[in-house]
Amino acid sequence: MRNTKNFLRAMDVFGFKIDRIGLAVDIDDSAEKLMESITGKLSSLKFTGDVFIIPLLIGYHFKHPCVEWKGPTVEDLMLNLLEKQGVLKRIERAINILCIDLKRKLKPKEVIY
Repeated sequence: MRNTKNFLRAMDVFGFKIDRIGLAVDIDDSAEKLMESITGKLSSLKFTGDVFIIPLLIGYHFKHPCVEWKGPTVEDLMLNLLEKQGVLKRIERAINILCIDLKRKLKPKEVIY
């Protein structure tokens, strides 16, 4: 968040602008509280035009009997996106076979690769 604020200040100081900024942030409590926090922190800044802050929310809990979940990571977000697009359903059988053959749950990175 601090780097984003510094970048926005630099836009004002050096007189340049961009339309969108991506911001990766961890979800601790809820996505709604996080968005309120981001809005509050950025509200004190002066913008030279419209800048869209696009949050990449990291920390979605991914639930699958064959996938080990330890804590919020970018991989969890990627798995959720793959699940919503139906990709995980197509490879469900392979995930289950790997889980049985390895005699352990798979790590999120293993499922993605």
